[in-house]
Amino acid sequence: MHALAFDDTPSMNSLRPNLPADLERIVSRCLKKRPEDRYPDARALIEDLRVLRRETESGLIRPLSFKERVSDKSTD
Repeated sequence: MHALAFDDTPSMNSLRPNLPADLERIVSRCLKKRPEDRYPDARALIEDLRVLRRETESGLIRPLSFKERVSDKSTD
């Protein structure tokens, strides 16, 4: 119970190292313990997700291959 209330969540990249850094940043912000550290509202979250999608679709961020999306750290 203490960890749920006070410890930071593990990095997504520790589980899936090939994820874009911006996706990890967005999810991490959603999971912050203090409300003032999270997105102020869903609109701000949606805007960051749209920017990430545009960057991925435009090639600024390399999209993951199918193998990278389904690979598990335990199979590396």
